Amino acid sequence: MIDRAFIAVLLLSISGFVFCTVFLPFERYAYKHCSAKTMVFANTAALFAFIIPFYFVVSLGDGSEKEFINGSLLVYEDVSKYGGFVSFVRDFGITKYLGMIWLIGMIFYLIYHLFSYISFVGNIRNNMFVINDDIWFSKFTEIKKEKDLSNVSIIGCINISTPCTIGIKTKFIVVPAYMMNSFDDVEIDYILRHEVYHVSHGDLPRKILMMVLNCANWFHPLYYILRESLSEWMEVACDEEITK
Repeated sequence: MIDRAFIAVLLLSISGFVFCTVFLPFERYAYKHCSAKTMVFANTAALFAFIIPFYFVVSLGDGSEKEFINGSLLVYEDVSKYGGFVSFVRDFGITKYLGMIWLIGMIFYLIYHLFSYISFVGNIRNNMFVINDDIWFSKFTEIKKEKDLSNVSIIGCINISTPCTIGIKTKFIVVPAYMMNSFDDVEIDYILRHEVYHVSHGDLPRKILMMVLNCANWFHPLYYILRESLSEWMEVACDEEITK
């Protein structure tokens, strides 16, 4: 079961690799003809190349999926260089453990990032303070009403360096304490609109999707490049929208 799951992920990672090697080199050029929001959508679609089994439809049609389930994968000896290489890989001892190595890596990746997120949220909870009577709160209330958002609140924190948004069902915009008296109302409006944009355009669920897919593709270097690209485009889309 583990080996079959690993093979499925490996085949999907190959399709993701092919898609991204075609897509990523041209995204800067594409941005000249569309918005950053469109680039976010395109990069999100690229993520799905790692989970949509394009090969599955073909394998159903030619019968290879049935043979794969009911039979064993055989590699015959060949005098060619390719055949010799395949035979060497097949006979190399570590190949039989690749599925288990993938599973262990996925578990460690998931535990590490869950622990990091829980620690980050716990740190904010232990060092937060309520914002309810200054320009930050009044601006936030104005924007919240304008965007018709009901599940977002604003809090402050004494030991973070940059504003951020956390939460799954209920979201919290977190403002660093040092910023409270450092900006005028126009700058505060921009900062809050940036964070509210993340909420209203589903960037938080998108980031969760990125991390979940990363668990299965922790071994794939191109996935990390795509993930960073998508994160950058999400920030650009925020800034582009609020500066219109």
